Amino acid sequence: MDSELEQLYYYTLSHPSSNFIHQHVVDAHTLQAANTSTGKLALVFAALGLYLFLEKGVTGREIQQVHVKLSSQKNVLPEFILPQESMNYPLANILSATPGSERDRAIYEWCEFVWKKFAVNKETIETWLRQHEII
Repeated sequence: MDSELEQLYYYTLSHPSSNFIHQHVVDAHTLQAANTSTGKLALVFAALGLYLFLEKGVTGREIQQVHVKLSSQKNVLPEFILPQESMNYPLANILSATPGSERDRAIYEWCEFVWKKFAVNKETIETWLRQHEII
């Protein structure tokens, strides 16, 4: 793990909010780094995490609860289209923001950036979440 990601993890894991912002960082990083060798479960959980966060306003803590619920079921995981364009977003942009609301906003913007690149899969995610009575 690179030091910028470690710094960001440290920030989010020590964050005072009960919303568990760390989940959003894990999801954004997983999707940003995704390639054909990324585990299917990691890809699905990261995609549904960003979808629930950005499209439905669900907190990181609530997303964890969804992960637990889905993990206890036998699921056929959906197939996703990986974006062809680069999803490179410098973590230095986030870390240069002042800790607190400014950095939290930078994390949100990063999540939006990654989600916009991955949103081609939105309908697949929604269908899958409906099948499992999440939305």
